[in-house]
Amino acid sequence: AAPRPDSRSRNRPATILGVQRQIRKAMRHGWAILFVEFHGYGETHDCLRDVCKNYKRKARVLKWEDSGAAAVMQACKEHDFPIDYFRVCGVNTAACVYSTVRGLHQYYAYDAEIEVIRSACNQPLQWHRDGYGPSWAFRKMQTVANARLLAA
Repeated sequence: AAPRPDSRSRNRPATILGVQRQIRKAMRHGWAILFVEFHGYGETHDCLRDVCKNYKRKARVLKWEDSGAAAVMQACKEHDFPIDYFRVCGVNTAACVYSTVRGLHQYYAYDAEIEVIRSACNQPLQWHRDGYGPSWAFRKMQTVANARLLAA
């Protein structure tokens, strides 16, 4: 498993703003919203949950490994959310985001359309120094057949 993001990457204002935009877009379109949280590494920021506090089509999902795909699919089943389209945001692009996108495609929803939103993803600063920055992560993501990368 990859190292967990530090608080600086979790608290990056540009990423938080990007995720807030995606939450608002999801609500305008009536899409389901899943807050996927890695057990032991903190909850979703209040400022993100507050954006959709009165929105009914949302759920909190707890995961225990980099990939949140199994937890996402279980939540979709429990809440009767569709599994043909996913927009993915997240803090740890090269580990959690990539593993979830790959898991969704490989094991659960292989024909689903999956969009990864660059402006709502982030990477721990140390990973940039080690050569595993967002460019590396997004190139890796392009190997997943149904994944599209969007700047939005």
